[in-house]
This record gives sequence, C-alpha cells and structure tokens, in this order.
Amino acid sequence: MDLSEVHNFIRYILQKERGGWAAPEEIDDVLYRAGWMFFNKEYDIYAKDQEAKDSLSVLSTKFQYISTASGIVTLPTNSNVTPCYEHLLSMYVQYYDNVQQTTRFKPIKFLGEDEIAERLDSQILKPTIVDPVGEQLGPGIFQLYPQTSLAGNGYYLRQPAKPHFVYTFGTDGRTIVYNQAASTQLEWNSSSMNKVMMMAIELAGVNLDAEQLVQYAAAKNQQDI
Repeated sequence: MDLSEVHNFIRYILQKERGGWAAPEEIDDVLYRAGWMFFNKEYDIYAKDQEAKDSLSVLSTKFQYISTASGIVTLPTNSNVTPCYEHLLSMYVQYYDNVQQTTRFKPIKFLGEDEIAERLDSQILKPTIVDPVGEQLGPGIFQLYPQTSLAGNGYYLRQPAKPHFVYTFGTDGRTIVYNQAASTQLEWNSSSMNKVMMMAIELAGVNLDAEQLVQYAAAKNQQDI
C-alpha cells in the first residue's frame, strides 16, 4: 500500500472522528511510533510464532563480518545509517576444514556472563576457532571467543524505516501535491500494514475496533468512486 493511500485513509478517519485537519508530518510521526509498537509486539513472539516471523521478515538483514584481532564485531547502530541494527538473530563462523578440504560453518552460541566465565575456564569446552562462543557487550557490539580475528556471516533485524511523506503545495497554496519518488514508504506487508494503521489511529486519539475500520474503509471507497 502506497504511503499516500495510508495518509489519505488515516486523515479521512481523523476528520470524521475529530474534525479538523492532520498535517502529513503528524501522520508520519504516529505511523512511525505505531510501527515501533508493532515491531516490539511481534518481536516478543518472533521465535515461536510464524506470523510474527512473516511480519518482521522484511527487516531481516544478512551481514558479513571480520572481527577485530581481539574478537570484537560491531554492527551499525546509528539511526542515520541504513540498515541500522536492532536485534541479533544469529551469527556463525566460517572456517576451512583441512581434513575435509571444504569450507564449513558453525553457529556461534551467545552466552550470559556466568556461562562465558565457565566456558573460558573449561579445559574441555574452551572456545576454539572452529567452536567459538560470544557475548553481547552493548547495542550492536559483540565479543567473540577465542579473542582472535574470526570471519563469517549472520542475520539481524534492522530498524524499520521512518515514513516520510514528501509533498509540495499546488498553485492554490492549499492542495497537497504528493511526491511518491522522493517519499519513504512503509515496509510492512498487507496484514501488518492494517495493524500498524490501527495503532497509528489509536495513537492519534481515535479508538476503533476492526469492524468499524472495515466500515470506514468501505465508506471511503464509495466516496472515492
């Protein structure tokens, strides 16, 4: 669904329920906040719910890494950088097996502080280049063990893009002329988009149930014909 359609629908409901006019910037703001609410709600059940995985799959980002000489991996956390890290999904190390003469991959298990200490002190389970472990030091910062340069790939959920409705005013000084090419679209799939719009409408101060939303959609479609 194009951002213009989303804006028009939300503005239509707000005008019907509250009266007045909502600026594009206001609608962008509630859509962005609603998107984060939806993201956090879906992430809470991401590991055990296929629908949540489908909803957030658009934000799944594959990355390659080469850690520092001390085993540090840093992912982009600056919101001005795309794609910006939010949650790690998985990371694995890549190494060459001289016996099998092939490249192999091993998932990296991330442990808590107490578990890391036990593994580092273990004579049997001490981390190796072909069987590393890791811990998270901060947002987007990971320490891999053994503390040496490792290489591999991984996946993380990036932050959702902030919608940006770009427009100018027409010659009358009042009509909004939408610039689709310059705008930043919402990224959610169809079913997720409806949920985000519902959350945005609620954040704007209007409480609707699903049936009322369908009625509004039907009424707007009739008026647009």
